[in-house]
Amino acid sequence: MQSTEPHYELLPLCEAIRPYRGVSLRTARNWIRDGKLPATKAGRGYLVSPADVGRLLTPVIRSAPRPKRESENARALRQLREAGVDAR
Repeated sequence: MQSTEPHYELLPLCEAIRPYRGVSLRTARNWIRDGKLPATKAGRGYLVSPADVGRLLTPVIRSAPRPKRESENARALRQLREAGVDAR
C-alpha cells in the first residue's frame, strides 16, 4: 500500500547546493536564517529540498532595459551634424 502523503526529497544542504556553482554554504545558511529557504534541522546540519533551492536561484526575468535618453548637448550636436554644420 502506497502512502497518500506527497513525497518531498530532502538532501543535506551541501548536496542540494552543489549543482549551483558560486553559492557558498554560508550564503545558503543565511537564506535559511532569513526564512528565504525552508529547511529542517538534522543534527548539526540542515536538510533542504533541491526544488526549493532551484526556485530560490531561478533568475528573475527582467524586461528589456530602457534606452538611454539623449542629453540636450548630444541632441544639439546631432542636429548640427545633420544640418551639415561642422561643430568642432
